[in-house]
Amino acid sequence: MAVKILDGKYEILEEIKRGGFGIISFGRDLLFDKPIALKTLPPALLGEAQYLDLFQAESLAVARLNHHNIIRIYDLKRDAGGQFYIIMEYVDGVNLQQLLKARAAEKAGLPPALSAYLLAEICAGLDYAHTRRDPDTHQPLHLVHQDISPGNIMVNRLGEVKIIDFGLSGARRRRSRKNEVFIQGKPGYLAPEQVEDGRLDHRTDIFALGLVLYELLTGKRLMADPRPESSIEKLRAGAWDLSALRNTGTPEVLIQIIAHALQKDPALRYQSANHMYLELIDYLAAHTPATDFALELGMLVQQIAPVRQASTTAVIEDAIDFSLPFAGHAAASPPPPQQQQEEKPEAEPLLPLHEDGANLFSSFSNNGANEKNNPPVAVEISSPAEHEAAPFNEVEAPPQGAFYRVLDEEEEEGEVRTMIDVVRLSARTHRKAILRAGGGVLAAFILFLLADIFLRWTALGASIYDYLFPPAIRLVSFPPGAQVYLDDKPLPKPTPLAIDDIAPGVHKLTLTLPRFEPIVRSIQVLSQGKVAVAGESKRAGDQPYIFHFKTVLEISSEPAGAEVYLNGLKHAHLTPCRIVVEVGDPVKVELRKAGLAALQGFTLDTGAGTEAIEDRRLWRCERIEGPREHFAVAGIFAKQIKLNSIPSFAEIFIDGGESPIGVTGYATDLLMPMGTHSLTLQKEGYLPKTLALAVDETSPTEYQEMLARVVRVFAKRAGDASDNDIGAQVTELAYNDRRTRLQAQTPCELTLLPLAYTVTLVKEGYGTYTLTIPPGSNLAIARMSPGSVDVEMMVLDGQTGAPLVDAEIFYQAASGAFSGRTDADGVFANALAPETYTIQVKKNGYQTWVQDYQITASGQQTLVFRLSPTP
Repeated sequence: MAVKILDGKYEILEEIKRGGFGIISFGRDLLFDKPIALKTLPPALLGEAQYLDLFQAESLAVARLNHHNIIRIYDLKRDAGGQFYIIMEYVDGVNLQQLLKARAAEKAGLPPALSAYLLAEICAGLDYAHTRRDPDTHQPLHLVHQDISPGNIMVNRLGEVKIIDFGLSGARRRRSRKNEVFIQGKPGYLAPEQVEDGRLDHRTDIFALGLVLYELLTGKRLMADPRPESSIEKLRAGAWDLSALRNTGTPEVLIQIIAHALQKDPALRYQSANHMYLELIDYLAAHTPATDFALELGMLVQQIAPVRQASTTAVIEDAIDFSLPFAGHAAASPPPPQQQQEEKPEAEPLLPLHEDGANLFSSFSNNGANEKNNPPVAVEISSPAEHEAAPFNEVEAPPQGAFYRVLDEEEEEGEVRTMIDVVRLSARTHRKAILRAGGGVLAAFILFLLADIFLRWTALGASIYDYLFPPAIRLVSFPPGAQVYLDDKPLPKPTPLAIDDIAPGVHKLTLTLPRFEPIVRSIQVLSQGKVAVAGESKRAGDQPYIFHFKTVLEISSEPAGAEVYLNGLKHAHLTPCRIVVEVGDPVKVELRKAGLAALQGFTLDTGAGTEAIEDRRLWRCERIEGPREHFAVAGIFAKQIKLNSIPSFAEIFIDGGESPIGVTGYATDLLMPMGTHSLTLQKEGYLPKTLALAVDETSPTEYQEMLARVVRVFAKRAGDASDNDIGAQVTELAYNDRRTRLQAQTPCELTLLPLAYTVTLVKEGYGTYTLTIPPGSNLAIARMSPGSVDVEMMVLDGQTGAPLVDAEIFYQAASGAFSGRTDADGVFANALAPETYTIQVKKNGYQTWVQDYQITASGQQTLVFRLSPTP
């Protein structure tokens, strides 16, 4: 591929991979002198407006992501021919698939703590992508990766974790024919909903996170079936076995995290990647010592992929039409085009999806065969009848039911042999030829080296030339790529560079770099040719002068007035303050304030403009771009708060969160940032309680709250089997020595604290009733017995009015039957409960009297019965 300069800034060096909907190339950013990856549309699709629109829309949507765990997009350009170029970040490292393969070759697994840290970093990046909103409309972008797998997770030499290939994030497929569905992603890392209803959301990525963590801990894929249809049926049935985790000694906490992420029903999984992130961080904090996990990861990467003179390109994948691959790294010195053609042959032509020749998927693999176990695929599910008419070179279908067909899956490429392997292999049978060829190669190398020394084609030749013929001055800047001016005249090359000849005298040296203040120095050149830079110690000719551009840190804290420490050194001012720092090594920021725990866990890479934060609740960092770039860093101090409740075991929710952060009486210690927070306590059977908690230097460290409950009070007649309430009056409520007058009638509801109460109830015709309500009860029933009334029954002769002695009186009520006889005065007296009675009076020689009477609780009553003599 011919070298091409794009927009005077980007040098396109070679084509890396070509697929149905994208071409990946390697190049360099000439302004900043750094490697880049570029993506373009195939020339055949440039005239299709719909593809151009999708290509641009997808690129712009994902380019809004700016997170240290996601590959960044630098630029989007269009040349005079109408071709679009997406300029992407370069990653010097390996993907997780390569890391797992290397560890398996050494028969060593990835430690649980390192696996948990790695997954936590992925969760942080995904949660950022899932929750992004459009900066103009503030509407959610609804980005879903859809292809989380070890091949799409990169780790660089510094141990930084990067998610690549958000190509599927905005793609949506529809059914093109009846009973036909297209599945996007790798079969070994699909979620159940991807093979069923196709209703995807951010929880689809969480299922894939569980699969990746399982593979990190066991070294094996959970969905390891060689045929895609087997994995799909297993997903539909919800049948997967996690017993291998216990066999490998995985901590129970991590097993529970994986089981939570791998729920078949998305509603039962983690509802956000941040929830999974917090549980992983809790595990690391509770079960592992203070460890620099990034350093450990970086050391592993350097063991697997040592630095070489000419390294092959790293993973650059693209698994969807018109998509934006977040990937890629290429070598600083790529191989010649002919060599690359031999080592990385182009993929076979992809199968057409429609008659117009449009392809469904394209896939880019690493070094020919990094995705041999899990290539990005599309699986078509259709009926056998439709299979007969499909325009594909199809896989043979089962005789009955639905079948599966893998579309656009790349064949595994053979392993590329190194130059040493070829020489060793040939030496066994062609020793003489090898010696002759070796002599020729050595002679050619010596001639090339001599030419390189004088023409300085490579860094090696330039360094030897500078050693033999020291320049007047060598300049190095951080960041590199600065434009150098000598006496206000630009020099042809950016830093690092060497100036061979400077006339004696005093000269003005200026270094400029976008986003930074210029560096201006005075150079004094003596007649002997020696150079001295004002303000810098003298250097030998082969030793460079190193200039650091400077940036500004605006550091604030909550509360203000904190001491600032940069890389362990105390700064003169308290927060808020502005500090000028040199661009170069990472800056560790620590804030201290009396009465509060030191605020640590923040590191800023001023050169790359990225931050590393251990707890994102306590730190905020904003990169403010402009003519003079600077960083706004805010630290929020935190305080350990202990929260208890009566009753215990109430769930604690903070600031409207959907998941509890603790349980009173069990997990009550909360790390609360400074400021006012809304805490809600919830327990079944009790009313939720929300309180505003102000956390500052003087606030208490322990709180105890009481939860209220609703108690339903009923009054029923004693011995009455029915469920009827008699409507008693609730007159008094008491607990301990406190009494409160009430005016309520049963049935009623009372809002009470979790204490023991007594309630007084009264009703006419019934005795006063005191009811005890226990602390944990939500129901109280008073069984009230009616009182008695003195009733006097008098029996008289109906004609004479004389009292009738010994007359028999029978009376019957719901409570029972009674009888008696009148005395000498014709009177029978008794105490009766207020209710309705049927009374019968008999006397020989008189007619029997029968009548119903209602006895009320209005006081003593007298009933008079006048019997008529029988005729």
